[in-house]
Amino acid sequence: MDGEAGEEEAGRKALVIDTNVIISSMLRETGYTRKVLIVIATLYPTYTPRYAIEEIHKHTLYLAEEKGISREKQEALLEMITRDIIIVDEEWYREYIQAARELVGDPGDIDFVALSLKLRMIYRDVAIVTWNTGDYRKEALREKGIRVLTPKEAAKSLLPSII
Repeated sequence: MDGEAGEEEAGRKALVIDTNVIISSMLRETGYTRKVLIVIATLYPTYTPRYAIEEIHKHTLYLAEEKGISREKQEALLEMITRDIIIVDEEWYREYIQAARELVGDPGDIDFVALSLKLRMIYRDVAIVTWNTGDYRKEALREKGIRVLTPKEAAKSLLPSII
């Protein structure tokens, strides 16, 4: 990703999707999270760091053994779920890594915050969508124009006429 937003993107909303939301979407075919993620990603610019995809690949053995999802099905699900999600390399948001460290409780969430900080230079409103909202320093992020939402909160906020 080159990081350049077009005129039509300036001032709009963008979302950053945490690994746990993507994995949750893979686990249940009829799951609420998958439906919300797919719909929201078609309506709003939606991003995730490449780090998230790498983390998902690390969990493939667990998904296969514990949940009975074959590696082939995992790859197909991941491709379907992330079809409309822009996967961003760390180089694009690297300058925000240090600032992001101060805004999370879990070091595994630094990339999501760093990406969000970079996206705030382009978008008026950025939200991190995660099931682990407690891992983020929400007040400090809110001061920087970044919201932290569960998938259900994101759906209520972004899809009010449907929910």
